[in-house]
Amino acid sequence: MVNDLVHGLGNPAVTESALHLDPEEVTLAAAGVTTILAPGPTRVVRDFMPRWPPRPHDIERAINDIEDALMHARGKLGNTGAVASEDRVLLEIASVAGLGKTAKTLPRQAVEALFERLAAVALGRPNAQERLPEDMHLAASIVILREVMHHLDVPSIGLRHELASVHFF
Repeated sequence: MVNDLVHGLGNPAVTESALHLDPEEVTLAAAGVTTILAPGPTRVVRDFMPRWPPRPHDIERAINDIEDALMHARGKLGNTGAVASEDRVLLEIASVAGLGKTAKTLPRQAVEALFERLAAVALGRPNAQERLPEDMHLAASIVILREVMHHLDVPSIGLRHELASVHFF
């Protein structure tokens, strides 16, 4: 299933790498090589963002940890090609971002806008204005995804509905 998405990390012929937001770690797989990129949503919730709404300081501490992990992982990555995911949480993020439940791609701009909404709630804006699900694992996934897309310069992620897997946080 995942191997059908992956064609080779570091190879100029790479067409797609597979991103996974597992509960404890975020990974990118290509050509039979899986690289741990960052802590996963369950770990971020447990270590940094334990309550809704997250506090600005909690989000900042989570970002610092995610950035540290990404800088370490970045040196191990070659050409990742396009990035795709079969994770249901990315489909949920696309839906909350206003792209609908059948979106084929999740652009970085949509993730950034969603992060800005989360940050506004953390800074005191009533969530009734933003209508974000009060789900800390989803909030952590948004923060993680924003950092991954920014630091690895991923303009969009292909969403694989037919392969979407369930993650239990």
